[in-house]
Amino acid sequence: MKTVFRYSRTTTCRREWLVRHFGDTKRITCGMCDNCTGRHEPYVPAKDRVAGKQNAAGKQEPAWKREQRTLWELERP
Repeated sequence: MKTVFRYSRTTTCRREWLVRHFGDTKRITCGMCDNCTGRHEPYVPAKDRVAGKQNAAGKQEPAWKREQRTLWELERP
């Protein structure tokens, strides 16, 4: 189940992700998946889908921006 979750959250080419998962080391991009074309919807947790929360400046901030920033901070060394 964790593998399916990681696949759903990848920001790289989905085809490349799949071939790497099965052991191939070639770097390819399909140019057709949602990540290659830029036509993906950002992940928004169910609890935040209705409305965003206020940011430090008091403005409404979409939940997906907060989560994206949090994930970025986790990935940095």
